[in-house]
Amino acid sequence: MSEPQTWRTVLGTIIENVQERRRIATLLGISPITLTRWATSESTPRTHNLQQLLSELPEHAPTLLQLIQEEFPEFARQSSEEEEEPQAYPYSQFYANILQAVVSTAPMLRFWTICNLILQQSLQQLDPYHLGMGITIIDCTPPGPENKVRSLRIHLGLGTKPWDRNWGRWPHLLGIETLSGYVVATGHAVTIQDAKKDHMHYPTLPVEKLNSAYATPIRHIDSIAGCLCICSTQPHYFTQSRQNLIQNYANLLTLAFDPEQFYAPANIELAIMPSEDVQKPYFANFHQRLIVILKKAAEQGVAITQHAAEQRVWQEIEKEILQASIDPET
Repeated sequence: MSEPQTWRTVLGTIIENVQERRRIATLLGISPITLTRWATSESTPRTHNLQQLLSELPEHAPTLLQLIQEEFPEFARQSSEEEEEPQAYPYSQFYANILQAVVSTAPMLRFWTICNLILQQSLQQLDPYHLGMGITIIDCTPPGPENKVRSLRIHLGLGTKPWDRNWGRWPHLLGIETLSGYVVATGHAVTIQDAKKDHMHYPTLPVEKLNSAYATPIRHIDSIAGCLCICSTQPHYFTQSRQNLIQNYANLLTLAFDPEQFYAPANIELAIMPSEDVQKPYFANFHQRLIVILKKAAEQGVAITQHAAEQRVWQEIEKEILQASIDPET
């Protein structure tokens, strides 16, 4: 019968390759012999050494973390306590990059540039061990002439395994039935620490392997542009310090939006939207719809940007979906 797997046996397998052993040792600032002694149980690393090991081996981090906690049950507590303190982080450079994007990026690229900077930095800081996280920036679908926001859409997303890197980048509309819809409609942040239990209190995301989530509005004074939603494979992941950090990112995201993209609560009346599968046929010809609008504008001599044309397509699809929910025969 084979011996039970431990973090030490996993490490031993990884460092069987001499070059890999030397590479990891160099990254950790220790000797290759020390790595071997850890693997053979001849010595025990300190907490910060284990944290370094997880950080430098992201592809093995989920397995190693679970096995480390089996040998050192206090490791999770010690790591959590350390995370309550500000981590070493290049804040000045990050903020400099954001400000540079605000003042020097063309208006058509500003939203994408700022959002991507924030997504990359937040994912790096919130999931340094690649345990599994998905971050999405969700905004209000531009309303029609009635000026009532009826749905939301996932604009950008980023994730780590087991989820896709391009997390959430599938076109569909979200309504009041979703966690993001609830957050935008109420204007309040929501924390789900255990998805199996908290679904009784709040709408949850139908995402496989999701165990906890946090969503907060993107607001300016009393108006709301959307929300920042973060999912984790780990239960009880969103400590108060992480919630505070996410709120800071949500505040920064206001710089990506134009003033007219913020809506007063009185103008937000989210509808119930059908499932993603039901919506797929409506989005199947999104590109063709866009081309039609651009060609028609050109024939009429009307100037229209691609961004404005895309907004119109979203509005058309939203209207059709809402109409179909009222009259299924249409």
